[in-house]
Amino acid sequence: MDILLTTSEKGAKLNYAKDAPPLYLQVKNTIKQRITGGTYPVGKAIPSEKELQNEFNVSRITVRKALDELSYEGYISRQRGKGTTVMQRRFIEEKLHIDKSFTEEMKTQGVMPGTKYVSLRTVISGGNIAEALGLNPGDRVYELIRVRTGDGLPVVIFKSYINMAGVSITKKEIEENESLYDLLHKKQKKNRIVKEIFEVLLSDEWNSKLLEIPLGSPILKRTTEVHSEGAPLLYTESFYNGYLYRHCIVY
Repeated sequence: MDILLTTSEKGAKLNYAKDAPPLYLQVKNTIKQRITGGTYPVGKAIPSEKELQNEFNVSRITVRKALDELSYEGYISRQRGKGTTVMQRRFIEEKLHIDKSFTEEMKTQGVMPGTKYVSLRTVISGGNIAEALGLNPGDRVYELIRVRTGDGLPVVIFKSYINMAGVSITKKEIEENESLYDLLHKKQKKNRIVKEIFEVLLSDEWNSKLLEIPLGSPILKRTTEVHSEGAPLLYTESFYNGYLYRHCIVY
């Protein structure tokens, strides 16, 4: 494993003034500058937690918090037994108004799509869900929750509600098909997005855990209503990792 640490870096100084940024943030920003400046090249390992502790003269907790944030933001990859490696950081950018599934969009950008978590159950509809799907409150719907990844990093939570009168789906079918839209196409369902709403939120405990980001991190919420042959079929709330994902409007 290649460890990169220059003599000049061993004397890194932190600001201990009362109004100075927190120590973990100073450590984080210093490491980030070394990554973006090429001192720590992509694909190479950075110093160990212990070496960083000694360099900055801080606690292990401070170093770990700095590295955790760099990991959340896609600058580094941390693997037990393999150390901490610099990643090729880039935003995953989805172009709106272009009819591509998450899987297709990732592959187009050279990012490997994956699924970290799948849950399918039937629940009682109400409120926005019943209204969007044209159902009466109390009607049952499929609730499908998936955490989709890009190159192994959690990118988005899809929380979908499917009109049971419109289609029958099993968890096995979902696990065997990366894309929900592709699966619906296979079931002869022609889908059309009829409404989308975008909101900026701060992550709560639920989506922080699934996206592996700190509580209160930036989240982009996208609410989508899909019809098939004129009838409501799908209502989805998507929660995107704001550190990694952005949308692009194409005219």
